Amino acid sequence: MDLFLFLTPLQVVPNVWNSASRRRAEDRARATTGRGASLPRFPYRGPNWLDLPRDVTLNILCRLGTIEILTSAQMVCSSSFEICKDPLLWRTIDIRRFGPLRPLFGLALQKICRCAVGQSSGELVEIILGDVATNELLKNIARKSSRIKHLHLIGGYFAKDGLGKAVSKLPLLEELELSHCTLSTSSLKLVGRRCHHLKSLTLSSHCIITVPYIGPDEEAELNKEAMAIAEHMPALRTLKLYGNTLTNVGLQAILDGCPHLESLDVRKCCNLNIGGDDFPSGISGIDFRCDDPEVLPTMVC
Repeated sequence: MDLFLFLTPLQVVPNVWNSASRRRAEDRARATTGRGASLPRFPYRGPNWLDLPRDVTLNILCRLGTIEILTSAQMVCSSSFEICKDPLLWRTIDIRRFGPLRPLFGLALQKICRCAVGQSSGELVEIILGDVATNELLKNIARKSSRIKHLHLIGGYFAKDGLGKAVSKLPLLEELELSHCTLSTSSLKLVGRRCHHLKSLTLSSHCIITVPYIGPDEEAELNKEAMAIAEHMPALRTLKLYGNTLTNVGLQAILDGCPHLESLDVRKCCNLNIGGDDFPSGISGIDFRCDDPEVLPTMVC
């Protein structure tokens, strides 16, 4: 029960047939039978949820979020508490702060995440983490759930190379999304060498950098991530580089190094010379998305 020491109490799912519901039912009955007609007085207790088959109850719980299950649904009764221990319920874990969950602070959500990962008993396949992700939390997840295939990190705080070391311990990883968090070039190479099944990569930056003059030294620096992808992730099918610093040279390297690429998104990549003489021509068979050159932003970070 120490899990809930840091939590703001959430409202437990109410009984569907409460007193207000019964009054509304009686009012509808009076309207049907006529004004002043006497109604039989009997207590309507509503459906007995304990009579539902286990697989039906499990299906209902799967439609709830990770936080709702741990802080509310599993505490409804002893039966729901036991069902919530089923590892199949924890194949997908989503820990993000939005709506009524925003007041929950990072320490509480990290505690919830660790508890959910423990409940999965190694059956975790997909995990989505918001800005509560840290090096230690990712190490804990990778150590207990090496079968993860889909990892989505939306924000977070990571020390140098800590993110790459944790992700590289997921050998079955097929999809990696990093939004508003940085992955060093060395970490990107490490992930490419260790995660041989990686088919989808998303790198979304919150800082769009435009370089007015690109010389040889600047070119190499701007294309570091693109070169790491081209050299170490040849099995990619889907690549999204939102707000990346790559130039036409880096884009050509990706097209050469990732022959199985089916979808490529380079929107907000302001250093690309779209339509220029050196713009790669080998994108005809790829679902290619980019910005119109006339509307590229000029924001400099």
